[in-house]
Amino acid sequence: MFKGVVHANARKVIAAYIKRLPRAVHILCSGNFTVESTLRLNGYVGQMTSCDVSIYTCALGNALTNVETDIQFQRAKEYPELEILNDWCDTPTRQGAAVSCAFALTEFIRQRNPFEKRMYRAYVRELEDHLQTTEHRIIDKAKELQLTSYHGQDAWQRAQEIPEGDDHCVMAFPPTYGGGDYARMFKAVGDLFQWVPPQFKELAAAADFFSAIKERPGPWLILSENRNAAIDEQLGQPVSQVNRGATKQIWLYTNIPNVNRHVIRRKMQVVKGKLARFSDNDEITKDSVCNVVPCDSNEAMYFRQCFSSVKPLQSQAPFCFAVTIDGKVAGIMMMSLANFSVALGNEVISKNEIIYMMSDLPAATRRHSRLSKLVATAAKSKEVQQLLQGKIMQPIRFVLTTAFSEKPTSMKYRGPFKVASRERRDDGQYQINYYAKMGDKSISEIFKQWMKTNYKAQTNS
Repeated sequence: MFKGVVHANARKVIAAYIKRLPRAVHILCSGNFTVESTLRLNGYVGQMTSCDVSIYTCALGNALTNVETDIQFQRAKEYPELEILNDWCDTPTRQGAAVSCAFALTEFIRQRNPFEKRMYRAYVRELEDHLQTTEHRIIDKAKELQLTSYHGQDAWQRAQEIPEGDDHCVMAFPPTYGGGDYARMFKAVGDLFQWVPPQFKELAAAADFFSAIKERPGPWLILSENRNAAIDEQLGQPVSQVNRGATKQIWLYTNIPNVNRHVIRRKMQVVKGKLARFSDNDEITKDSVCNVVPCDSNEAMYFRQCFSSVKPLQSQAPFCFAVTIDGKVAGIMMMSLANFSVALGNEVISKNEIIYMMSDLPAATRRHSRLSKLVATAAKSKEVQQLLQGKIMQPIRFVLTTAFSEKPTSMKYRGPFKVASRERRDDGQYQINYYAKMGDKSISEIFKQWMKTNYKAQTNS
């Protein structure tokens, strides 16, 4: 769940500027107070103020600075099992704990499927323990951060109040989201409490906001997940670029001098696989045995780096499987939990019931074509479904993946998968999200069907 956490790579770059920061730093868009923690834990001893507008950050900010605020639980009739939150709105630190725990609960509060119902009941059953633990963490964090003040207000307004001059530095990492997305993220937890939210302007069109910070006399440091001509025109060239996961970048702009430019890239630790690779020297017959076995992520990355195009972004995955033919690896699948729900036909499927296939890759051979179809279809097998459910202890019903193609259909997924969405990108390629229901067939049944419909015409060469 989104909480406004700054990626570890970006925190490394921020820490490099600590020795050059003035006696006071003012953080806008504090989120989960990651920037503040980065400064303190790396030796910054000056004054710090924070600012944000969500109920989550406001409750925590007031708790960290011990400021009384009017936040009260208001949904006891609809959620009598959460009535304990009434008792936890009497002091700033207890309010912070109540809102923080309620925010965690909102991920499951709709109880749309058995998994969400189970998680909700378990969290409610231990809610008092969660509240007490969270309160202790807030108290410890307050001692660690030593915030001078917290301001629950619009970042545009707060930027105008910060004193000008070299003694005060402004830092900001605005949310990338626009069109009300930021407000919607916190709507569920906000609806549980009676409070007066601060009014604010959207920051997703960040160039104007960045310009307002830059024009204020004094040092500034800005992080952005967007980079475009308008931002570069306002702020100049970024001084640092870091990866945030496999597909996102964070750029840092600042007028603070004398820090080396940074490009931080993730390094993949890969090892040669222990299993033998299927090759042109191997036979595929009607008596061949196809199987799916768990695979170490480093082995999967080695296989991927050997046989994948350099164009797709490379990233490790928590769940990796090898598709074997007669004990040799014919392909790999790399999967992760989905981070969004999906409308599949007339049904909205919770992210908790979806596994996202980040990569499915066959061994490269001249003799054995269409292995890619076999590997892709294996992802929906009973064996993969059971192995995943045994690892994550929740039901998985669908596998989802994304194909990029110059044509509106990817032949690898056509048939076993259905189209969830299709979009024509600016570069002319199609981005197609495919999905398939899992568990209808075993891997042996999938292999026999593949042999009949896809491999029967293939001959040795």
